[in-house]
Amino acid sequence: MQKQFYSHIIEIDTLIVKIESSNFSDAEKSSLFALVEHSLHTKILDTILAEFEKEEDKNIFLDHLVKDEHDKIWKHLGEKISGAEEKIKNAAQKLLEEFHKDLEKALF
Repeated sequence: MQKQFYSHIIEIDTLIVKIESSNFSDAEKSSLFALVEHSLHTKILDTILAEFEKEEDKNIFLDHLVKDEHDKIWKHLGEKISGAEEKIKNAAQKLLEEFHKDLEKALF
């Protein structure tokens, strides 16, 4: 999975292990990994963008994101969104729990 600005606070290892140890084909596993990565990224971006009060702040965040400037992203989040890291963790955790449940259903 591609390193994102939030990678250090999101734990997905248990989901990766579960997918890797499944009986899915390599192509299916690859598709699942891509789905997880894309869904997680989308959920986190949606969570963050919904928290900004001004369009200018959204644009600054997106500019840093496009340039892959992780330090600037976290500085901006710290200045503009109270509890940004916790909000990201919570959003990601809820989504990952859904993936775990769906994967359990698919495997059994």
